[in-house]
Amino acid sequence: MTPEQQARTAIDTLLAAAGWVVQDVGAVHIHAARGIAIREFPLRAGPVRVLPRSTHPLPSLRC
Repeated sequence: MTPEQQARTAIDTLLAAAGWVVQDVGAVHIHAARGIAIREFPLRAGPVRVLPRSTHPLPSLRC
């Protein structure tokens, strides 16, 4: 397994442990859980590794 594949597996594991349902972009069910993470979501600039989507407001992040 490449380092990138290991990192992706670790990220998916952490998301699942936090209650997110990780799904592939080709088989998304947006009502599967309160929080879903979509793998390889396409954007103009290129695919996003994981796009979070929640049915509840997410806490704002302050930098």
